[in-house]
Amino acid sequence: MSTGEGPAGGRSLEDALRALTDEQRASDAVAERRRERDLRRQAAESGTLPDALRDLGERAVSVAVTTASGRTVSGTIRTVGADFVGLQSVSGTPVMVALSAVELLRPAPDAPATVGDDRALVVRAGMAGVLAELATDRLEVTVHVRSGDRVAGRLQSVGTDLVAVAADDGSVAYVPLAAVAEVALS
Repeated sequence: MSTGEGPAGGRSLEDALRALTDEQRASDAVAERRRERDLRRQAAESGTLPDALRDLGERAVSVAVTTASGRTVSGTIRTVGADFVGLQSVSGTPVMVALSAVELLRPAPDAPATVGDDRALVVRAGMAGVLAELATDRLEVTVHVRSGDRVAGRLQSVGTDLVAVAADDGSVAYVPLAAVAEVALS
């Protein structure tokens, strides 16, 4: 194969093939970047809150969760249930937050972005089921409701849509599950 100029001062065959190969490589690189961008966009458009919570939990990223009551719980995600997220708060207290009460989720500033994907739930039980299990031990809890109020005492019982908390003075507070923003275990 000749490396000199071709007829009439044109490029040699080798130069033409090299240029064609370089053009193809550049075109392939552009197509690959476009494909990666499209896949990231598709993942972002199909991401859900539970997916993002699972992803952050799997990476043990510190988060701040702001609820409908205006409270912010900071800690590490330990569990994602059917309708709640369980966190280990910065103070070490386990806290369950109703997904319907989550108004803002902020990962630590140094955490890489997440969009989640379609992974299975870590825990299939809902908040009512988990609280019902905990009620058998009569644990000390603080229940924060969406209005900002709270009730503290022993978790007495959990019904289909109602949580009963017995205070130290013997009174019982009944909280509709739909009003629960978060439950902190003492």
